[in-house]
Amino acid sequence: LTLCVIGRHHDEVFDVYKIMRGSFPSLDTGASSLFIKSFSHTERWKEAVGILQEVKKVFTPSPRNYHDVIAAAVQHGDTATAWSLYDELITNGLIPHQETWDVLFTYGKKSKEEEEEPEHQ
Repeated sequence: LTLCVIGRHHDEVFDVYKIMRGSFPSLDTGASSLFIKSFSHTERWKEAVGILQEVKKVFTPSPRNYHDVIAAAVQHGDTATAWSLYDELITNGLIPHQETWDVLFTYGKKSKEEEEEPEHQ
Protein backbone atom coordinates (compact mmCIF):
# COMPACT_ATOMS: atom_id res chain seq x y z
CA LEU A 1 0.00 0.00 0.00
CA THR A 2 2.79 2.40 0.91
CA LEU A 3 4.53 1.85 -2.42
CA CYS A 4 1.30 2.45 -4.32
CA VAL A 5 0.68 5.71 -2.44
CA ILE A 6 4.26 6.94 -2.88
CA GLY A 7 4.19 6.00 -6.56
CA ARG A 8 0.77 7.64 -6.99
CA HIS A 9 -0.74 4.45 -8.32
CA HIS A 10 -4.20 5.60 -7.31
CA ASP A 11 -6.20 2.92 -9.11
CA GLU A 12 -4.33 0.25 -7.16
CA VAL A 13 -4.91 2.16 -3.92
CA PHE A 14 -8.64 2.34 -4.72
CA ASP A 15 -8.66 -1.44 -5.31
CA VAL A 16 -6.90 -2.13 -1.99
CA TYR A 17 -9.30 0.26 -0.23
CA LYS A 18 -12.31 -1.57 -1.65
CA ILE A 19 -10.87 -4.96 -0.62
CA MET A 20 -10.00 -3.78 2.90
CA ARG A 21 -13.40 -2.13 3.38
CA GLY A 22 -15.09 -5.36 2.37
CA SER A 23 -12.88 -7.53 4.56
CA PHE A 24 -12.40 -5.57 7.78
CA PRO A 25 -14.80 -3.64 10.01
CA SER A 26 -12.25 -0.84 10.47
CA LEU A 27 -8.90 0.28 9.14
CA ASP A 28 -5.72 0.63 11.15
CA THR A 29 -4.03 3.98 11.70
CA GLY A 30 -1.36 3.52 9.05
CA ALA A 31 -3.75 2.35 6.36
CA SER A 32 -6.16 5.19 7.10
CA SER A 33 -3.38 7.75 6.79
CA LEU A 34 -2.23 6.27 3.50
CA PHE A 35 -5.75 6.22 2.10
CA ILE A 36 -6.29 9.85 3.16
CA LYS A 37 -3.06 10.84 1.43
CA SER A 38 -3.82 8.98 -1.79
CA PHE A 39 -7.48 9.94 -2.10
CA SER A 40 -6.52 13.58 -1.45
CA HIS A 41 -4.51 13.60 -4.68
CA THR A 42 -7.46 12.56 -6.84
CA GLU A 43 -10.93 13.56 -7.93
CA ARG A 44 -12.15 11.25 -5.16
CA TRP A 45 -10.73 13.65 -2.57
CA LYS A 46 -14.05 13.99 -0.73
CA GLU A 47 -13.74 10.35 0.29
CA ALA A 48 -10.61 11.41 2.19
CA VAL A 49 -12.85 13.73 4.21
CA GLY A 50 -15.02 10.72 5.07
CA ILE A 51 -12.01 8.62 6.06
CA LEU A 52 -10.79 11.50 8.24
CA GLN A 53 -14.22 11.63 9.93
CA GLU A 54 -14.02 7.89 10.64
CA VAL A 55 -10.50 8.24 12.04
CA LYS A 56 -11.73 10.94 14.44
CA LYS A 57 -14.07 8.41 16.05
CA VAL A 58 -11.09 6.38 17.24
CA PHE A 59 -8.16 8.77 17.63
CA THR A 60 -7.03 12.30 16.86
CA PRO A 61 -5.82 12.52 13.26
CA SER A 62 -2.31 13.80 12.70
CA PRO A 63 -1.52 17.27 11.40
CA ARG A 64 -0.39 15.52 8.19
CA ASN A 65 -3.83 13.87 7.82
CA TYR A 66 -5.46 17.27 8.16
CA HIS A 67 -2.98 18.83 5.73
CA ASP A 68 -3.69 16.26 3.03
CA VAL A 69 -7.43 16.91 3.16
CA ILE A 70 -7.10 20.69 3.56
CA ALA A 71 -4.79 20.87 0.53
CA ALA A 72 -7.21 18.76 -1.52
CA ALA A 73 -10.16 20.95 -0.52
CA VAL A 74 -8.32 24.13 -1.50
CA GLN A 75 -7.15 22.59 -4.76
CA HIS A 76 -10.73 21.69 -5.64
CA GLY A 77 -12.11 25.10 -4.66
CA ASP A 78 -13.80 24.04 -1.42
CA THR A 79 -12.29 26.65 0.87
CA ALA A 80 -15.14 26.34 3.39
CA THR A 81 -14.16 22.71 4.07
CA ALA A 82 -10.48 23.65 4.17
CA TRP A 83 -10.96 26.40 6.75
CA SER A 84 -13.35 24.27 8.80
CA LEU A 85 -10.75 21.51 9.00
CA TYR A 86 -8.07 24.06 9.86
CA ASP A 87 -10.22 25.35 12.74
CA GLU A 88 -10.72 21.78 13.91
CA LEU A 89 -6.97 21.14 13.75
CA ILE A 90 -6.30 24.18 15.95
CA THR A 91 -9.15 23.31 18.34
CA ASN A 92 -7.60 19.86 18.82
CA GLY A 93 -4.37 21.52 19.95
CA LEU A 94 -2.41 20.34 16.93
CA ILE A 95 0.22 22.42 15.19
CA PRO A 96 -0.26 22.70 11.43
CA HIS A 97 2.63 21.96 9.10
CA GLN A 98 4.14 24.91 7.26
CA GLU A 99 2.72 23.46 4.03
CA THR A 100 -0.79 23.73 5.48
CA TRP A 101 -0.36 27.43 6.15
CA ASP A 102 1.16 27.91 2.71
CA VAL A 103 -1.82 26.24 1.02
CA LEU A 104 -4.40 28.16 3.04
CA PHE A 105 -2.82 31.57 2.96
CA THR A 106 -1.67 31.43 -0.65
CA TYR A 107 -4.30 29.48 -2.56
CA GLY A 108 -7.11 29.66 -0.01
CA LYS A 109 -6.71 33.44 0.17
CA LYS A 110 -6.80 33.76 -3.63
CA SER A 111 -9.99 31.73 -3.80
CA LYS A 112 -11.63 33.87 -1.13
CA GLU A 113 -10.59 37.08 -2.93
CA GLU A 114 -11.98 35.76 -6.22
CA GLU A 115 -15.31 35.03 -4.54
CA GLU A 116 -15.47 38.58 -3.16
CA GLU A 117 -14.56 40.36 -6.43
CA PRO A 118 -17.55 42.02 -8.07
CA GLU A 119 -18.30 40.85 -11.57
CA HIS A 120 -17.51 43.39 -14.28
CA GLN A 121 -19.86 43.54 -17.22
